[in-house]
Amino acid sequence: MKSSGAKKIAASGLSGSSATVAFSVLREMFPYQALFILNDREEAAFFFDDLQVLGREEDLLFFPSSYKRNIWHDHIDSENIILRTDVLNKLSVKEKKYLI
Repeated sequence: MKSSGAKKIAASGLSGSSATVAFSVLREMFPYQALFILNDREEAAFFFDDLQVLGREEDLLFFPSSYKRNIWHDHIDSENIILRTDVLNKLSVKEKKYLI
């Protein structure tokens, strides 16, 4: 099936790991690249971990914010810069359809 452009899917009212399970099933049905935007790093980390447990580790990438959001606002987090650079490198080199 050829897609004419990006599609948006929004989920609300789901609790626990139900969103992760739903998106994992959608991934099986539609193997396209996907970008998940979550409210904060903690929520994103739980979502990421759940996807790993569901067997998505080979096509899963974590793209965190560049900035720390706790005591020092606008303080650059060098560890996150390294993670972001790794994700961008993988996206530029491989033709693989990642979950980001």
